[in-house]
Amino acid sequence: MGKTKGHIRVAIIDSGVRKEHPLFAGEDISGFQITEKGIEEEFSDTYGHGTAIYAILSAAKLPVDILNVKLEGIEEGADEELLCRALEYIADNITVDIINLSLGLNVVNNLPRLYSVCKCLHDKDVLLISAFDNAGSYSYPALFDCVIGVTTGELCANKGDFEYFEDEAVNIGAMGGVQKLAWCSPDYIINGGNSFACAHVTVQCVKYMLEGLHTRQEILEQFRRAAKRVFQVNKVRKQGGIKIKKAILFPFNKEMHSLIRFSHLLDFELTDVYDVKYSGLVGSDTAHLLKDDRVLKKKIRCIDEIEWDSFDTLVLGHIDTLAGRTGKAGFRSEIINKMLEHHKQIYSFDELCEEELPKDSVFRAMVDWPEVRMEDVPANPQGKLYRIGKPVLGVFGTSSKQGKFTLQLTLRERLERRGICIGQIGTEPSALLYGMDAVYPMGYNGSVHITDTDAVRYLNFKMHQLCEKECQLILVGSQSGTVP
Repeated sequence: MGKTKGHIRVAIIDSGVRKEHPLFAGEDISGFQITEKGIEEEFSDTYGHGTAIYAILSAAKLPVDILNVKLEGIEEGADEELLCRALEYIADNITVDIINLSLGLNVVNNLPRLYSVCKCLHDKDVLLISAFDNAGSYSYPALFDCVIGVTTGELCANKGDFEYFEDEAVNIGAMGGVQKLAWCSPDYIINGGNSFACAHVTVQCVKYMLEGLHTRQEILEQFRRAAKRVFQVNKVRKQGGIKIKKAILFPFNKEMHSLIRFSHLLDFELTDVYDVKYSGLVGSDTAHLLKDDRVLKKKIRCIDEIEWDSFDTLVLGHIDTLAGRTGKAGFRSEIINKMLEHHKQIYSFDELCEEELPKDSVFRAMVDWPEVRMEDVPANPQGKLYRIGKPVLGVFGTSSKQGKFTLQLTLRERLERRGICIGQIGTEPSALLYGMDAVYPMGYNGSVHITDTDAVRYLNFKMHQLCEKECQLILVGSQSGTVP
């Protein structure tokens, strides 16, 4: 499609057009079809969806040249391969200003390929506008940062109504409610959906381009100024975490056993293990106590006799039961203060209260523990969730003595030994120490401070991040009692 002076060039990738529709009498409609065999001239619509999208753009009576690109078999849903071919063909052979994609894929097998062609078009100053899935799932290519992602706006009752989302994924809300649409058979139907909201956004983008705006950022900013409502969303908190080279463990309780058994999976050195003199463990060693000569053998030492030059970090386990043994109500605070006095980092399995934390920001940065707060939960415009496109293996149980976490670590070790890329979410506070991708600390003394509904959003987002990591398998576990 060549450049026509004063016209905006729009490509619609959809199900083609019913050219004989009475609404299009006298119109010169152009297009072609992408099939498994290649390019075909015939692009007649036998479904109706593409006809509806074309009609919305045509009815605006704007100076546009519209090219209809039909995807073979789209009536059964968009095919990833054909969609990529269509975008690649346009990128290589056709000059357009806008591509309307009133379609999407919930799961993409070759995400880099689809993103690459979208980014290529974006870099050529082509504006890509795509609808999100109607069922509430995030979908591609609408999710990409080089595409304008469109959903149905709650406040959008008219064609010129728009909502703006300050979000990296969902950008614009438009009229996607029930409306009269041109169709194949019958001539008109009453229907709604994000697809048609996407077409209304494309019409407005044409208007903005005719006014001299061109880039995605310029057009989004104009939508923001014209929006009926701007939805501000929270930014996901950037979680840092301390870097450990040499660590000591205290105390030697159940949660520390796995760190000894699987010390070879840690990317730091365990130099010593400590406990209180009242524990009855001081003087013994880890191999003897665990009844396993294959594990890391370390003598249990008294916490009052720390060798300060041997470590940079204290891994502080659950010590609430030790207060009674030591007779010190502020036992944990005492340990924390002593560590910071010697400039040692602390990774605590328990959440530390404000009174226990140092006021100095430098020292505060030396203390870390696993937790989930609202700042960690991503924005959720219109209740959207991600479809997880990777296989998920879950380890669950009904009691606390079944070795669920041990099994997860064993699976992690054996699968990685076979060269399988693992994405993993743990519920034990030590999960991050093994290099797991995320932790949801819901067990003993749990530090999860979000509602059940927010938990779905958080875990869904974390699993989506693992899919983007290109892992081959997602491994998850849970705490006892969650099955019943």
